[in-house]
Amino acid sequence: MTVRTEKLVQQATVERLRWTATTAPGAEIQLTFKGSGRIKTLNFQEGAVVKAGDLLGTLVEEDYWSYRKLAQIQVRTLEPDAVRMQTLAGQDALPQAEADRMQGKVNVAKAQLRQADVALSGVFLRAPMAGVIEKKSVSEGDLVSPSREVGTLLDLSRIRVVIPASEQELAHLKPGSTVNLEFSDPEKKTTGKIDHISPLADFKTRTFPVTILVDNEFVGDKPVLRGGMKAIVTLELPGPPALRVPFSAVMRSEDRRTYVYLARSGRAAVAYVKTGRLIHGRLEILEGLAPGDELVISGQQFLREGTPVSVRDGTPLSARDGTPSLNP
Repeated sequence: MTVRTEKLVQQATVERLRWTATTAPGAEIQLTFKGSGRIKTLNFQEGAVVKAGDLLGTLVEEDYWSYRKLAQIQVRTLEPDAVRMQTLAGQDALPQAEADRMQGKVNVAKAQLRQADVALSGVFLRAPMAGVIEKKSVSEGDLVSPSREVGTLLDLSRIRVVIPASEQELAHLKPGSTVNLEFSDPEKKTTGKIDHISPLADFKTRTFPVTILVDNEFVGDKPVLRGGMKAIVTLELPGPPALRVPFSAVMRSEDRRTYVYLARSGRAAVAYVKTGRLIHGRLEILEGLAPGDELVISGQQFLREGTPVSVRDGTPLSARDGTPSLNP
């Protein structure tokens, strides 16, 4: 019987580590006023895209301005007296201690003016970074303090993904390594880089959190990736060389043993094998075959042990379904 064969050679393999994770914003900031008072204006809505430094809101500032004006008047009033008294002290017309006491009052007044400036700056709420407003928690007219959140700002220019890596997997992970990410939408495939590997394992899972950062893209002002999306993270590693055969060449006997046919000295010979992973239509062979074996890849379903065969010169075929024989 005429069959087609393929001479087996070891081929490079790829090991693939795989994790399931959930995306999160690259950063999340709770927005608060530095000062206390009643909200005068709010310049943002949920979903708004803002730039770093944008004015997001103000408090009623009249009291802050009054406090600053009083501090400024005090500095302007005391400074000339301090200069005059230092001059008199230099002429021995006034004790130096009195001139120093006046200078001390000037220094205190200047400190109060600086405090007034800081307090006044607290009535302005500015975006600490570029991002998207995720939540707005207050309205104009509400009373707020530094402890009350007024909104949440998300940095979606980068997406953060945390995977749980086992102790064995850590040997293949290091900061800066590139990993692949897939999402439910196949068009959203992308890559990310490992940013941080926790030195402490999670107490419950005994795995180590590994943080991955992904550069996000925008269509207009809409981010392609968002927080809360399911992500499949993979890392490909070079594996040891292995024998791989077409899936269609492998058959199963009635007693559930896996086997193939080899062409040896003009006859068909059964070889029982142990298989591994199926990759791109080819099965890894873990046991039972060796490099140089002549594997029957076409016509094997009609063979029996010892069937005379003539080999047709062939090349490796792509994987395809065959009708397996049940009796080797």
